[in-house]
Amino acid sequence: MIHLVALIISIFASQPTAEVDECREPLLEYRLEVSGKVHTLRLNEPTQLDGTYENPKLVLRAGTVRKFPYGSVEFEYPAAFGWEADLETPGAKMWTLSGNDCDVMFHAFQVEISPKAYLSQVVGQMGLNEADIRDHKCDMGGKQSRGLAVSGDIMGSPVKLEVYAIPTPRGSRLLILQDFPPEGLRESNEAAEFKKLLARTFIDRLAVKESEAAK
Repeated sequence: MIHLVALIISIFASQPTAEVDECREPLLEYRLEVSGKVHTLRLNEPTQLDGTYENPKLVLRAGTVRKFPYGSVEFEYPAAFGWEADLETPGAKMWTLSGNDCDVMFHAFQVEISPKAYLSQVVGQMGLNEADIRDHKCDMGGKQSRGLAVSGDIMGSPVKLEVYAIPTPRGSRLLILQDFPPEGLRESNEAAEFKKLLARTFIDRLAVKESEAAK
């Protein structure tokens, strides 16, 4: 699997290194069923079960999603995705959630970087054609977000790259999807699954805070 490397980072201004806790992978939740009643458990966190049980039937199930909590956004993503956090690169905080066919990247920059500027730098490194960049939309939390997308081939494998800007008063926040769909499909099953989660669970905490302050 080819992972997108943001070589454009060195072009932009630096920012202080983020707090260490932003490197932590979101915890996987577990569901404990006790005689039909469901309790949510997290690793190494105590949970109190109310009531008394006599010969209870227990079933422990691993959660199917994790919740991304950084960059003043929240969204769920498949629990099987890998995790990588880069907070050492000057000028950026970068998180990568990796599946077999689809990567989800969330980048927070200290300076303004538009999807167009980002893609213009990246397509050359990936061997894609800048002329193929086009408008694109994605449902985030029930709202249509406008972005840009480009498709092409890398070493004979189809690839699609989507970039969306999340509004912010300073700097920029970009949500990036890199997908390698199987031949004959517009997107991989992983990308389709993630987009469903994004449509249902995405929250921009900065926008919520601004909305509450305006009341």
